[in-house]
Formats: sequence, structure tokens, C-alpha cells
Amino acid sequence: RSARWLEAAGALENWAAAEEQPWALSRALRRLAHITAEHLGDAERAEQLYEGVLEADPNDREALDFLEQRYISKKDWPGLSGVLATLSDVATAYSERVTLLHRLAELQLNELEDKQGAFHAYGKLLTVSPKDEDALGAYIALADELGGWDEAQSVVESVLPHLEPTKARALRHQLGKLRLHHDEDVTAVVEYFRNATSEDPEDVSSLEGLVGALGRIGAWEEVAENIEKLVSLATDNETKCTRLLQLARCLRDRVLAPKRAVAALERVLALDAENVEALRAMVALGEAAGRAPQDQAVTLKIWSEHCTDPMERVAVLEALARVAEHVLSEQERVHVYTQILELDVANPTALTGLEAHYETQEDWENVAQVIAKQIEAAPASTQ
Repeated sequence: RSARWLEAAGALENWAAAEEQPWALSRALRRLAHITAEHLGDAERAEQLYEGVLEADPNDREALDFLEQRYISKKDWPGLSGVLATLSDVATAYSERVTLLHRLAELQLNELEDKQGAFHAYGKLLTVSPKDEDALGAYIALADELGGWDEAQSVVESVLPHLEPTKARALRHQLGKLRLHHDEDVTAVVEYFRNATSEDPEDVSSLEGLVGALGRIGAWEEVAENIEKLVSLATDNETKCTRLLQLARCLRDRVLAPKRAVAALERVLALDAENVEALRAMVALGEAAGRAPQDQAVTLKIWSEHCTDPMERVAVLEALARVAEHVLSEQERVHVYTQILELDVANPTALTGLEAHYETQEDWENVAQVIAKQIEAAPASTQ
């Protein structure tokens, strides 16, 4: 019986060798490959023959199915990749095509470590199955990693109408922020987020995206306006303080409006009187912004009680000493000078202040002691 199959195989080989028409050659090779695999048990030779079939007819399903299993058994991942790509093109059933494209993408990513190939496979899959959230997540991650947003944008935009509104909006925001991250068309991103905030003025994510995009084009006044909207949408004091601090930094460093920055910081302190960042910023900014001395003194006093860095605390206490008459009693001022000297024994502001205090009290013994400390601290030329 085996001899008969060998004889049949020989006849088919002769037929194939004589054929010139691709369709006839494909048919002869297919029958020969089938006999070789099924009746002669020569898988390696059958593989060669089926590969010959694909040269004549790249879409031959029998050859593709055989080679798929053959390449899996051999762990020939590049060969399998080519077969799966072709199978996904010729498959007519929706479910089969989706399955094949999933397999192709995962093969490219996990076995071949070809991220670019996986990226293309997932993109192709999404055009077939736009609601496939796993494929979408993988596609976006690869687009971000590879910087392929020029190519990905059209695919993602085609997917959006098929998603639930909430997910579509989240994806639009993610897409906008990633495009911003990759320095793509910032003007288009700004326009997108402007439209999104017009459609839903209370969408925090859209406002955050708009703030980021506007910052990239230097539209700082509009940035400040939209941060103010974020402040109004905040539902708890901690978030409000965070937004107000963001607003204060924008107004101070970008808009160059110190008085407005001070107003934002005052709103922070109205919510959290001991907010460290607001106190530090107010101390640095308040006097230059023309803040009332008594208000600045109150802030300095609070900050001096919470500041933990020794050098910074000396600077804060010195500033407090300069405006002390607005908020401190005489005894409290002496206490400020004493605190400074505990941190900086030769501090001229504290020594001069104590000298003046003791002179008004006609406490000449303490005046002499303070002058003695000033002499010790002074350079030799002025002692």
C-alpha cells in the first residue's frame, strides 16, 4: 500500500514539474503535500511542499492550516507569524479573524519581542473589533512606548464612537495628554480640550488637560482662568488648597502678578492656616507684593512657629523682627530676638534689637553685655 502512495506521489511530482499555470501547480503540489503528510508520514517534506503551494497561491487555506500547526510544533515563531498574518487576511468569519489577530499580536509581543509588529497587529485588530478593550489598552501602551501617535491617532479616533461615553471621554483625554507628552500638534490638543470643556464645563479631567496644553503654548492668563475653574469644582478643602497653590505659582511665576498670587495664597490660609507651602510663599512674596505690614507680620509669626529649617527660621524671625511693632508686644519682640540668638549667636539684627530694648529700659548692665557680644562678633577692623 505504501508503494502505491509512493507511486502516486511520484506521478504528482512529475505533474507539478510540468505545470506552468500557478493554479494548476498549486493544485498538484497541494495533493502531493497531502499524500506526503497523511500517507507517507514525512512532515518535513510536506512542509516544503506546502510552502511551495503558498508560492503559487499565498492564500491557500489547506497549506496555511498545515503550516500553522507545523510551525507551532517546531516553535518556528517567524514562520508562524507570517502564516497567522495571512490567515487573518483570508478568514471570512468575524470570530476567527479576531482570534487570529489576537494570536498574531501576542506572538509578536511575547515570542518575537517585536513591539512594532505587535503595535501594527493590535491596530489591525481594532479596525475589526473596535470594542476590544484589551487590544485597545495594549495598543495605547505600545503607541506611548514607541511614540507612534501619528499612526495611532486615526485608529483610536475610529474606535471612540463604539465605546461607552464615559470610556470614550477618558480615552480622548488620555490620547490628548499622550500627544502632549510626545510634543505633537499642541494647538490641536488645545482645541480638543477647549471643545471638551465647552461640552461639559464640570469635567475635571478636560480642564486638567486644557491647563496642561495651554501651558505648553504659554497662554498663562488662560491657564490661570482654568485653574480657577478647577478650584470651584473641588469638593474638599485639601483639593482646593492644592489647586489654589497651583494658581498662586502660575500667577507669581508666569503671569507675573504678585498681588493676585498673594490673594490666592490668602485663600489657602483661610482654609488651612498652617499650610506650610502657602506660609513660605506668602513670606517670600507678601512684602514685595505690597501686602499690609500687619498682615505680613501675622503670617511671619505663624510661619516662625512651624518652620523647621534653622537657617530659614532665622530669616523668618529676622523678617518678623523688622515688622514686630505691628503685632508683637515689647516682651514678645525680646523673645523673637532671643530665639534668633539661639540659632545664630552673632546675629546683628537680634543684637541691635536687644540693645535698643535695654536702652529704653535703662538696663545698662544688659546693654553692656549685648555690646560685648557685638564686639566679639565684629571683625577686627571694627571691634
